[in-house]
Amino acid sequence: MKTLKSFIKNQATRTPYHAIGLAHAVRFALAGRAQLARWTRRRDFFLDPTVKVTGWRSVSFGPNCAIGRHTWLNVNHRDSDAPTLEIGANCFIGQSNFFTVGHHIRLGEYVLTASNCAFIGSSHVASNPFLPYLATGTTDTDGIDIGANCFFGYGAQVIGNVRIGFGSIIGAGAVVRTDVPPLSVVVDSPARVVKRYSVVRAEWVRVEDFDNKEVLPSEQEYLEQIRQTHPQLLMPLSAAASHLANI
Repeated sequence: MKTLKSFIKNQATRTPYHAIGLAHAVRFALAGRAQLARWTRRRDFFLDPTVKVTGWRSVSFGPNCAIGRHTWLNVNHRDSDAPTLEIGANCFIGQSNFFTVGHHIRLGEYVLTASNCAFIGSSHVASNPFLPYLATGTTDTDGIDIGANCFFGYGAQVIGNVRIGFGSIIGAGAVVRTDVPPLSVVVDSPARVVKRYSVVRAEWVRVEDFDNKEVLPSEQEYLEQIRQTHPQLLMPLSAAASHLANI
């Protein structure tokens, strides 16, 4: 852990003191350092030192999850006592991901994201173009819910009020703006479902060939099966950490 003096000096290179005042900037630096110290003392998950968190008390991490370098976890509205950004157990968040929270963002257990994924649940208020968007505030109505064991390919985006069902795969570069049913494969922008997993046939099938009357397990039943086979995953920290050498 850096010394307090070096930590504040480092903040000085990134914080516009002329805009917020030196006293406030120092308090921000101290608060961030204290919260980072509390999280890094936990031994049950990995948070790279380059991860930026805006709204520490509104974020919760499940055990055995990893947050990759240069990811930004941004909670815009921090009035609630309960966490509004929840990352479940055994989740792996790749490098340079971006989470911006409006009402809430919740990731179920075993979620995997590649690099440069974005979960955009809040945006700047843009109702009046004669006001500077930087000063209009941010929206707080949209919630993003990600089911257990979803996989997001490189550069995938989830925008707005969206629910993605468990076991789904979001292809690289896909832009999801509407709900996705469980056990789906989604591609393109705007995103579209191209495959569903048939439990009866034990294989992925084209969405045109999927029997919508097929009974799928509940998310809890699905999650229990995964927990039985993989109660705890070995996290590939070499793909997340900024301080590990090439392998």
